[in-house]
Amino acid sequence: MVEKYLDAFPYSVTYIPEGTNFLFFLKELGSEKKLQFLDLDKSQNLEDSYSICDEDFSKRSYRPIRFNSENNKLYLISDDDNKENYNIYSVNLSSKKFSQVTETTYCGVYGFDKNFGKLVFGDRYKKEKGKYFTRLFLMDMESGVINEICNDFDWEYRLSWSDVAFDEKNNFIIVSVDWQNQRKKQNLIKISLDSGEYKKLLNEQSESSYVSALSRDITDDNFYFVSDKNGFENIYWINPKLEVQDSIAITTFDIEASGTILRDNEGIAYMTLADYKNDESILNKIYLNGQSKPHIEKVNLKGSNRLSSSRDLWIYSSNIDSPPELTKYLFDSDLMKTCQINLYKGKKEE
Repeated sequence: MVEKYLDAFPYSVTYIPEGTNFLFFLKELGSEKKLQFLDLDKSQNLEDSYSICDEDFSKRSYRPIRFNSENNKLYLISDDDNKENYNIYSVNLSSKKFSQVTETTYCGVYGFDKNFGKLVFGDRYKKEKGKYFTRLFLMDMESGVINEICNDFDWEYRLSWSDVAFDEKNNFIIVSVDWQNQRKKQNLIKISLDSGEYKKLLNEQSESSYVSALSRDITDDNFYFVSDKNGFENIYWINPKLEVQDSIAITTFDIEASGTILRDNEGIAYMTLADYKNDESILNKIYLNGQSKPHIEKVNLKGSNRLSSSRDLWIYSSNIDSPPELTKYLFDSDLMKTCQINLYKGKKEE
């Protein structure tokens, strides 16, 4: 019975890039895990997918970053032989070529600008007494030229794992940093891409054990991030043009979050909350308005629901009565299903 159950779930790590109907996922094929591709405009059956490279992901990690529709490449974080020597790789959908993009010992900071012209990535290295430090680099994706931006060896707050947010003119970036790499106090810093000069953005009262950028594009005076400052993950606001400031709480939920996404171009955030007591999830549509109190629309969903990594509204759901499904919704006052994918193999009743 257990074997039959396990055989029904050969799929994992689903990823749908924003603005596309392309589905990437891992599929167990015997003792191997292969990276699969499915065009959802043609089929919603995962068995209609095909492998897009020869790599066996049972022997290396896989974390999708972004898909560039201009060069048809999926960018991902992976290592070699599960040694945690993380680097950025790409898979070309047309040629099925798997290529290494960065050469680092451990890449935990990474992000592309809006047009995929620039890549910022970190290279963590070990210093004396087991301490780790990170060099930050800027790569021009067209020429391949790499320049070092800065090195955090003498910083009080250091680089660890972080996304990268670019301003619209590629003058500076915002990343999260960790005080002494102790995972107790995190902050946000702004780094000049020309000089490497950095400035702390949050005052000590706004620090917490988890701070992560929500905005990816910095185009005005609004920058949103997620923090657990009040004990639960919520959305906060700062002005990216100012230094050392008090963050403003945009949401004040007192229940565990199971996912948050932001559509930068629309000023709309989605956040799912886990109501374990009632076996429900609460989906919140949050109309952001700078530091002002946002308008929020809510709907309750049965069972466990979490937001997919796509910035479109895809929700991964499961409950006692149903195996996992991936559903795309349109949330316009009412919630409407527009596409549903079964993440299991075989008949639901069995």
